[in-house]
Amino acid sequence: MIYWSCPGDTKASYEEAIKQLARVSADLDDGKEEEGGEGILKMGYKFGPSWTNHWIKAVITIPEELRNVDQQVICTSRSTSNTVDKLDNEADDLVEFDPSCEALIFSSDGVPQHGMSPPPHPSNFDTEAL
Repeated sequence: MIYWSCPGDTKASYEEAIKQLARVSADLDDGKEEEGGEGILKMGYKFGPSWTNHWIKAVITIPEELRNVDQQVICTSRSTSNTVDKLDNEADDLVEFDPSCEALIFSSDGVPQHGMSPPPHPSNFDTEAL
């Protein structure tokens, strides 16, 4: 997963964010060092400050042996920090993403797929919708 943060308190359109994420990906592929506000998203990374805008690109490859198994991506807001964690405790869970804030998940063609809110409203969505 890679991320790009909008400068200051600006907001980006989907098209601008995709352009910036492609640039970040190309820069990393070319061996450029990560800069503040963009790079590889690592477990435990904290976004901020409040009211800032951040974009994440996640590419998930489902292993062949799991493609016919009912898989889901769990999007929850359970903790007090903005973190990304991998779930290993249940076979049905592929990944947990906890933004601890409002978030919107888009399809690869820019169509909003799922909105998220902080507790007490955990959100689950089925990857079949993507």
